[in-house]
Amino acid sequence: MSRTRMNVAVGVIALIVAALVPQLALAGTVDIYDGQGSDFAPLNAYFTGQGYTVNQLISTWTSLAGANFVDLILPSTVSAGQLATIDAYVAGGGRLLLNSEYDSYPPNGIAADNQILASLGSTMSILSTSSVTGYHNTADIVSNAFTAGVSLINYGDTSSISLGSGTALAYGDPGTDNTQLFVAYQAIGAGDVFVITDSDTADNINSTTTNNNGILYCDFGGLSCAGTTSSVPEPSSLLLVGTVLLGAAITVKRKLIS
Repeated sequence: MSRTRMNVAVGVIALIVAALVPQLALAGTVDIYDGQGSDFAPLNAYFTGQGYTVNQLISTWTSLAGANFVDLILPSTVSAGQLATIDAYVAGGGRLLLNSEYDSYPPNGIAADNQILASLGSTMSILSTSSVTGYHNTADIVSNAFTAGVSLINYGDTSSISLGSGTALAYGDPGTDNTQLFVAYQAIGAGDVFVITDSDTADNINSTTTNNNGILYCDFGGLSCAGTTSSVPEPSSLLLVGTVLLGAAITVKRKLIS
């Protein structure tokens, strides 16, 4: 191969690497508000373990800018400014998960979540109900792009969802629970709002050998995680391929020059 052709080849490979490196941003950001105080730690461990940046929101949060996925867990109140921010985030293509609890759980997040759903223009609402106490595993999962790779969800006592024109995703186990609808979503503008009427799905997200809670959350967020069916390459794989290509090209060029 002539030196001119070699220079062209190295240049092309460098361009490929330059195109791959920005894909590292695919790791993205997950914003989490934890109104209970015990759910952030397991979610943070899970998502950081997958290579994502996790931000913990405080009750007076004012921005969701830059978040690929937002999970609001048991909010007790939501301000007019926060509602406007949520509306703009979802309408602009954001993915929002609302976690509530069963009716007598303090705080259950139901009123604030319903306020958010109404502000978004969603036809879904959360009902003040309670299912069977204790932990359950359900395989009653609706086949959907947002449940890809999910065959079992571990959860606790839940409230239930009035669906409206939303889409059902999972029901309580028919053997140990009340077959209540507790996971659903609705497309809003360019984005999506998801509802899980339980926070134990977050608590148990790292029990990956016994449930698919982590995959469910990643499906909701459009995130590429271990165990998901996403076709998006992992950032570490992209970097490795790019580094190998560029290194090989430089090595060959040096040999030719010498």
